[in-house]
Amino acid sequence: AEQAADDEYCAFLFLQNQATHSAQSLAKHAKEACQKLQTHAQSCSTSAFVLNFYFLKLQAAFLESEWEAVVQISNQATQLLNRKSISSPAKISAFFLSKALGWANLGHLDQALEALNTAIADEVEGSPNWYRLQEMKLTWLLHQDKYTAALELTKNLNLKNKYPEWPQEQKRLYNSVLLSLTDSGELPISNRVKGMLMANCLPFHSLYLPEMSSSNLDIQAAL
Repeated sequence: AEQAADDEYCAFLFLQNQATHSAQSLAKHAKEACQKLQTHAQSCSTSAFVLNFYFLKLQAAFLESEWEAVVQISNQATQLLNRKSISSPAKISAFFLSKALGWANLGHLDQALEALNTAIADEVEGSPNWYRLQEMKLTWLLHQDKYTAALELTKNLNLKNKYPEWPQEQKRLYNSVLLSLTDSGELPISNRVKGMLMANCLPFHSLYLPEMSSSNLDIQAAL
């Protein structure tokens, strides 16, 4: 069962890397693979099988933008994996990230942030993936007009000196976003903090950034 699940997932990844396949054909392939593996799912629940089987389910749901299914599949997978004595935190984190994306696409950013926080907690602090997830959290905080929380997270990321540095381009962009909010009066801060933002966002202080509000997601394109 484990070998069959691994073969099916590897076959899907191979097809995914071929430019000739559409999202519709890839989703069809993933669903057919899951149907083949369904008989094994009744008798096999090892971590290796669950990971490949549920990753295939997720691929089909993502490709067809079935966001409620994404949340449901992610919940099922994490419940199964959490029962195991040995499960990779990074793999469990991937399912929590999928759940966060599902909630976000359904418009439930509070639930999305909760799932995203769990995914972040499972990552190695200071790792490249940890920073990427933190950047996603920053974006979502900005979408929700939670500017003070976004500022505190940005300050924390700027000061993680004992870990690999936050990528400079991303640091500058997010610091510039927050600085633009202070210039527009949306985020009142001290001159000391404003100076920190200016130092970290150079040379992008003059970068045009669209107006931000909970109903305007143009900031995503800018980031």
